Amino acid sequence: MRPPTASQMARRREGKRANHFCASRRPARRRTKAVTAPFVVIESANPAADDHLRRAVDAARAAGWQPVPGWLAPRGKVACQGVLATDADAVLALRAAVSGAGILAIARTPRETTDRLVDDLRRIGAVEHVTADLAPPPAADEEQRRLLSLLADGHTLGEAAAALGLARRTADRRLDAARRALGAERTSDALARARRLGWLDPIGTPD
Repeated sequence: MRPPTASQMARRREGKRANHFCASRRPARRRTKAVTAPFVVIESANPAADDHLRRAVDAARAAGWQPVPGWLAPRGKVACQGVLATDADAVLALRAAVSGAGILAIARTPRETTDRLVDDLRRIGAVEHVTADLAPPPAADEEQRRLLSLLADGHTLGEAAAALGLARRTADRRLDAARRALGAERTSDALARARRLGWLDPIGTPD
């Protein structure tokens, strides 16, 4: 076989440069952040189980999940909600979670079934397991929620007070009461937790 000529070697080098240039111009793939479905399992023995479920539903809705009753999940960004009464319900809930749905449940199933479901859900994502002795979720009155919503929208406390027709001192007291209810020392922390709890949703949003 004859060795390549100088012109052939030059053409090969040019071809390699062109290939390298084209590869370097290819757009990088964007990394998409995985969306984690909400998993909340509440033991029915908790005296505030219904309140915990309402809070979980509000928080899921605020995060863009559509709550749907029952354990047969339709397509879309949905969170199945309801009562787990039997082992069969737990199986259906797990299947819904595997398909990408959130699970917001009050568990009336035997302890073994509940624990097994929580363990299985944890293999998919983070689970909030509300045990029987967990305190009820914090509550806020309508005025506190409106005040927090205005602050979250970027208004100063003075502007929020004026919008609500309150004296500045009254607004201070209501903000302090909301911080205590949320267990937060700073207003920024209170707003973050209020958003997770669904307090910043429009007042009167239907369940």
